[in-house]
Amino acid sequence: MSKRTPDRSPAPIDVPRIDPFEGGQEPNWNLCDTPGTVEEDASATARRQVARGSDGEKKKMNSTKHRNHVCYGEVRERIEDGDLLLFRRRNLISIAGRGEHTHAAKAGWWDGDLFCLEVRELAGGRAVTLSSQVERWPGRIDVYQTNPEGRWPEYDRAGAGRFMRRLAGCQYGWVNLIAVSFLHLPWIRLCVRPDTDDRAISRRPPFCSQAVAMADRIGGGVDPVRHLTDRLTEPCDLARSPFYRYRFTLDP
Repeated sequence: MSKRTPDRSPAPIDVPRIDPFEGGQEPNWNLCDTPGTVEEDASATARRQVARGSDGEKKKMNSTKHRNHVCYGEVRERIEDGDLLLFRRRNLISIAGRGEHTHAAKAGWWDGDLFCLEVRELAGGRAVTLSSQVERWPGRIDVYQTNPEGRWPEYDRAGAGRFMRRLAGCQYGWVNLIAVSFLHLPWIRLCVRPDTDDRAISRRPPFCSQAVAMADRIGGGVDPVRHLTDRLTEPCDLARSPFYRYRFTLDP
């Protein structure tokens, strides 16, 4: 008959149960709390409020998916000299540029009158009142603030406006526009590298967005679309640039 080995396993220890909610107060499970968290949250809230701006629109992104339509007469005084004007229309230019804008111009103040400074097809360089363009293109003109929050202190608004005014009377740059259009063709894009050198200034007349890019880079001292030459800059490139920020869309 085999001898039975006695059970030598330790006796179970009776651990008292601790109620984490004892006393009616819920414990703080946030193990990441460190001194200064409240200040950091307040700072983040302040930054979000600044990003929204005094106009009430979100200014973090340049998307105009949710447009802020306003009456031109009510916001006329809030448009600054040198602000970007982008015209919306569905055509080959907007489709090729993967956006919704087909024309670019700049706002300019002269003796209390607000003008649209542009290089327009079939018209060339000119200055027309912005009110006339709002009547002609109701709900189609998006206003973008140039140099939001003064992030580029070296920017010269007066110089950029002066450059655009001096383009009045020039011809429209059809040759440069056709060259940009050809670069969207798949077989050409495979063979041609994008031109990023702004030092080789085109001797041909500019088209609309090229004129705006030149005005801000040469006249204003800031390149709005870096790593892309002016003569390849399209309206949709300007809309995506952090140098501009959407504000509102003009209605009569």
